[in-house]
Amino acid sequence: MSKKAKIKTKNRAQPVVKPEKIKPSGVRSIYPWLIPVLAVTALSLFPMLNNGFTNWDDDIYVTQNPLLKNADWQAIFTQASASNYHPLTIASLVFNYAISDADPFSYHLINWLLHILNTALVFLFIYKISGKKIYVASLVTIIFGVHPMHVESVAWVSERKDVLYALFFLLALLQYWSFLEKGKRLNFIFCFLFFILSLLSKPAAIILPLVLLLLDHWYGRTFNWKIIAEKIPFFLLSLIFGFIQLKYNQQMQSRVLIFILYGHVSFLHAIR
Repeated sequence: MSKKAKIKTKNRAQPVVKPEKIKPSGVRSIYPWLIPVLAVTALSLFPMLNNGFTNWDDDIYVTQNPLLKNADWQAIFTQASASNYHPLTIASLVFNYAISDADPFSYHLINWLLHILNTALVFLFIYKISGKKIYVASLVTIIFGVHPMHVESVAWVSERKDVLYALFFLLALLQYWSFLEKGKRLNFIFCFLFFILSLLSKPAAIILPLVLLLLDHWYGRTFNWKIIAEKIPFFLLSLIFGFIQLKYNQQMQSRVLIFILYGHVSFLHAIR
């Protein structure tokens, strides 16, 4: 073969070999694990949809609550129900009352759906903070979804505040973790907004700033004044809502103070 023929053969365009399709990873790959966990959770609590109201707090929150019948929005956001300040929870019950009056099915249905959604959020959160360990996320989530301790919060209409505040609490945690990973200020702002919604659903959300500090530690951030300073708005909101709750429920003063103290001690022990 001549030199020219060899050069032509060498320079001839080789056929392009298409690479094999890479299977999508990340969020899509969690579905085969997430869907069965949600299905088990949904089925285990499905019988609650046939429940009625109880004679313990359901009369105060729903059947005899004038705020639901008249939908006085000013009163909803300025008054307490059953000595608790959670206007967003009452607003959600107003929605139920508007669509089904005193029929308990819609109230239980919303609680059931919120718990399933919360279970999905727990999966995503554990999946992210565990370094995308699917087995860890699945185990933690199935325990969360079907644990007997959650039955009261889901199957009791008056405990709407638990599933609702947990929804926004988990969304705040997910946004904060995205902020740690990407450094986008928008995620931090969304975290703060979800914190407000969680507080308006139940005052127990006041512990979020401490959980955010734990996430800083888990992520490996070096503690400095900048990290503390960025949490100041969160701590201020916790104090404000803590005082509001104490104002409406004098009997809970000692319990709330012990709860806050316990949270601080637990945090200090965790980062020791």
